[in-house]
Amino acid sequence: ARTDNRVVVEGAGTPEVNGTYIQEGVHQDTPMYLMEGMWEGREVIFSIFLCSETTWYISIMPEGEMPGEPTYIDFYYCDHASNNCWKIPSRGWQPINIGQTPPPT
Repeated sequence: ARTDNRVVVEGAGTPEVNGTYIQEGVHQDTPMYLMEGMWEGREVIFSIFLCSETTWYISIMPEGEMPGEPTYIDFYYCDHASNNCWKIPSRGWQPINIGQTPPPT
């Protein structure tokens, strides 16, 4: 669910990614959303961002790295198929790498 500068991720099989993400800057002219959380006993920043204008990702953003770097830990992705690439899809998410089913909503 998206409201103004917030995105709520729910129902993901990897529960750590569930929660409220806050818009923090932009990546490739598209809003990027971040949430502090825990992963494997350490504090991390989870991110939702659009990469290459075609695919949204829910990932862990390593400190000091730019979105899409190989050091990112990806959980879910969603290809967008509309002209509103800035709008995060509410359906169509799929697990990638270590993301567990079911995908988020």
